Amino acid sequence: MAVFRFKLEAVLRQRRLVEDERRKRVAELDLDRLAIEREIEGHQAQIIRERNEMASILVEGGSGTMMRVQAGAALRLRAKIGGASVRLAGVLANLEKERAALRKAAADRKAIELLKEQRLLEWKKELMRRESAELDEFAVMRAARSGEYR
Repeated sequence: MAVFRFKLEAVLRQRRLVEDERRKRVAELDLDRLAIEREIEGHQAQIIRERNEMASILVEGGSGTMMRVQAGAALRLRAKIGGASVRLAGVLANLEKERAALRKAAADRKAIELLKEQRLLEWKKELMRRESAELDEFAVMRAARSGEYR
């Protein structure tokens, strides 16, 4: 029984590995993006709490020192948000690059898979043609032996 062997199977395996690596890198960057977004959201929630605390200090007639402490905390949180935003922008840029690389890797893999399917179909057609030719040859030989072709 004939067996189909795709000569570019190693290339196909390599392309699958590259695509898997790209997919993992996209997932890692997406996790980084989520972590930074959560960090920013946490800082924003803390700023709101600091504002509420400053408002309650004002209502209660608290000291100016407490107000300065709260205002300083809010400024530090805004600075942290700024730093996280810069990191987020970098991660988003890298994420977009990796997504583009993933799309290219997937297209490269699909191209080889399509070639494999095409070669398999060609191989099957050739196999059918050969088998048909062999059957014809057997029929001619049988007919020659039985004297049908005289």
